Amino acid sequence: MTAVELRYKLKIPPGKRAEADRALEIHERYCPVHQSIKQGFEVKWSAAIQEG
Repeated sequence: MTAVELRYKLKIPPGKRAEADRALEIHERYCPVHQSIKQGFEVKWSAAIQEG
């Protein structure tokens, strides 16, 4: 295995898009799993966000 791809599917309350975007923006830096595997694997991620 050489890469890991994460796909987030988030449903958030109305009006919370900025907070969700910010959480995704910083998650790589603060996610302990990402930090532990990034040395050995390419880590890619995407997110689909639905308000409602």
